[in-house]
Amino acid sequence: MVHHSMGETCVPLMPQRVIALDSVGNALALGIVPVGSWIDPHVSSYLKDKVSGIEHIFSAGSPNLEKILTLNPDLILGSSYQRAIYEQLTQIAPTILAEYQTNEDWKRVLMKQAEALGKLQKAEQIMSDYDARVTQFKTRMGDNLKQIKVSVARIYPEGFALYTNDGFASTILRDAGLNYPSLQDRYRNAIVSRERIQDIDADVVFIWSYSNSAAINQETQSTLKQLKNDPLWLQLHAVQQGRVYKVPSYWIGDSILEANAIVDDLFKYLVEAERELKR
Repeated sequence: MVHHSMGETCVPLMPQRVIALDSVGNALALGIVPVGSWIDPHVSSYLKDKVSGIEHIFSAGSPNLEKILTLNPDLILGSSYQRAIYEQLTQIAPTILAEYQTNEDWKRVLMKQAEALGKLQKAEQIMSDYDARVTQFKTRMGDNLKQIKVSVARIYPEGFALYTNDGFASTILRDAGLNYPSLQDRYRNAIVSRERIQDIDADVVFIWSYSNSAAINQETQSTLKQLKNDPLWLQLHAVQQGRVYKVPSYWIGDSILEANAIVDDLFKYLVEAERELKR
């Protein structure tokens, strides 16, 4: 029996054909390769080898029930996002929906999925490895950690969105003891226009651009190119110091695999790059 957001569900002891409606990285980290999931060719670039045999079971952004049925699953894992189709899913196979209200819930979702898969011990190990790496990062940063301010900005054709407190990456940066410039607090979900570009400045700026639409991706790329000649952009402290890093789209992930990939980036851009600068 597993308690979850939709009540209680009897789950098979050793599920063989698991569908992961989201957080595919959690299942993979726990040693389970789902038969179907959300497989996005762009987002999953760093997962390429791991997801090659997994069926993409979404159409137009929603789970495709017919496709799920043909995969003959014995367990379906999802989150409260799929609450509306819970009844239909349970007719196909036992279904566990983990409560996912904010991007900060990723750790709880991992534990809930691990419980359903009979992999709680493994999940606890994975999380203690994550905690150890974050602690190691803090140690390596030393006194620098208190002084450094970081900014995470997603670039759109019309400006920037700042990820301060409510993004997946923010939870990992917070675990790592990093802070944002305090003036960014006022940008809750508001777009920073090109004119106010100085508001995204920090000691280090992480930038990412990604959209499901190829057209928007192209527009964003040309926006990035234009920035390189924009006098306001060139005045940014991070730009002058060469501390603007374009990061992949796993910065908006939802699983432990993406969380670990972000920690790798923090080591790469903050610990290693710092050493290079001091040479």
